[in-house]
Amino acid sequence: MENGRIEEKDLRALISSLQLPPVILEIYDENIKDPQVAEYFEETYSKPESILALTGEEQKIYQTDRFVPLLEIDNSLIIAYDTERKGYVDYYLESEPMDSPLYTWDGVFLEQVTLWFEDEMDEDEILHLGKTLHLKHVPEILESLMEAEEDGELDTFEGKDQWMTTELKKWNMVLAEKTQ
Repeated sequence: MENGRIEEKDLRALISSLQLPPVILEIYDENIKDPQVAEYFEETYSKPESILALTGEEQKIYQTDRFVPLLEIDNSLIIAYDTERKGYVDYYLESEPMDSPLYTWDGVFLEQVTLWFEDEMDEDEILHLGKTLHLKHVPEILESLMEAEEDGELDTFEGKDQWMTTELKKWNMVLAEKTQ
């Protein structure tokens, strides 16, 4: 961090130290090796340019000294690492990281897995993307999603929220309800 401003080299160093999946750095390099993964990730996932483009003073809004941005999804959702509490948060650029629960790596991606399912992506593709991201419970989560869909549990926002809460708890994906 130079002059209180987080830079890409800082993010790359953290990604390496956290031993995140190799595809994260491939996203940064805009060179995803697996064509099947590239087809989906190249359009959706990127390094957090929205934050990297800010000055050090502007980055303070996002508390980048604590919440280090790792990925940007659809140009609006940030996945960050909380260096104090050693977990992951996600937040929209219009909100603050402090408002997010603290998740495990798998937990911060649960919403993405549900979106892949809702987008009617092929089951094998979802499993492949989950494996690429080193997500541990994707087969079981897919099975649960299929059952919930059959039972009509995902037909409302409330139903989906309840399903998400249940899955997060079932797999111990929430480290803390609110970031402090």
